[in-house]
Amino acid sequence: MSTGTPADASPDAVDADLNGGPCLPWNALNVTPCDAALGPPGSVVLGAGSYTLDTGTGLLAGASSQMLPGALVAQSTAGPQIRVVNATTLGIAVGATIAVSGAYPLVFVVHGSATVDGTIDVSAQLNGLGASVPGPGGDDATQCAGGIGAAGAASTGIGGGGGGGGGAYGDNGGDGGDGQGAGHGTHGAHGAATGMAVLTPLRGGCPGGTGGAPSTAAATARAGNGGGAVEITASAAIAIGGMLVASGTGGGTPTGVAGGGGGGGAGGGIVLDGDSVMVSSGAALCANGGGGGEGGQIAGTSAAGSPGTCSTTLVASGGASDPDGGDGGAGGGLPATKGGNGAAGASNAGGGGGGGGIGRIRVRGRTIRTIDPAAVVTPAAAP
Repeated sequence: MSTGTPADASPDAVDADLNGGPCLPWNALNVTPCDAALGPPGSVVLGAGSYTLDTGTGLLAGASSQMLPGALVAQSTAGPQIRVVNATTLGIAVGATIAVSGAYPLVFVVHGSATVDGTIDVSAQLNGLGASVPGPGGDDATQCAGGIGAAGAASTGIGGGGGGGGGAYGDNGGDGGDGQGAGHGTHGAHGAATGMAVLTPLRGGCPGGTGGAPSTAAATARAGNGGGAVEITASAAIAIGGMLVASGTGGGTPTGVAGGGGGGGAGGGIVLDGDSVMVSSGAALCANGGGGGEGGQIAGTSAAGSPGTCSTTLVASGGASDPDGGDGGAGGGLPATKGGNGAAGASNAGGGGGGGGIGRIRVRGRTIRTIDPAAVVTPAAAP
């Protein structure tokens, strides 16, 4: 078999399989499959176990450790750079979980078929110090223009601070709640829906706003962050029996001071793009928003918002443990895709943060597209 590139092939063609055959391009979303910058593809097959993947470096660690084939490249449409994993075949077994971090969206380019029976998680996360960090490709300042929740206003008197607005992507976030009492802070406005249903370019969700500080302290409640983005594009079939998750984190709370709660982060982006795509009954595709944090009360203990759920019936709850602090708004999901509004505080307490809105999901079968009615898909997937 010849290993050379045919004279009539695209000048950026690369070998698409381990036998040295020429790359056969397809009409992929957001990426050029035969881009020479991706380097030679390799088989990516992961057994059961826990893995981490850094989109900045392309390093897979955990149950096995390796530099994955591929590169950091520009998208074929304007947008943030993407980490491409260039694979001849993709297989993620039952019991395999990949927690993805880093600044860049993740794209699996598969020159053949892809099967995901494990979990790929590009959600925003709380780190070991309790700080919230966006998912890979989340919180992009350019893409999130207009989608970021506004910060709650600080109090100038004995009243509480205002709650931050919820972040947005596929739908609006929720407004924060006003603080209560003399000189209280007003609420932060919600982020507005942004981006396109076709998910070009590939990107994640947007953050909420911080809670307004009380007059007695400079501390503010942290905002929730936007879920990240992941795409699988294959020349042949994609079969999903596992989970792809891109949730936003919940907003924080100013426990022990009368500040406003932080707004929740929006869900991120998930794309499946194959000649045929099957999402089976046990599969889940989830990009829901996080709940808003509860407003604070000096003598009370308030609660942070919950991260986005992976359910078509339950949404992320806003923080709600103190009787005077304004409750945080619920995160967006199904059936209510907008983030819920935060409640106003009482007895000089802070207002609750607004919930983050839903993200976006697209399932594109170029020939066949099948989503089993029993599969969990939230929000609804665009074709």
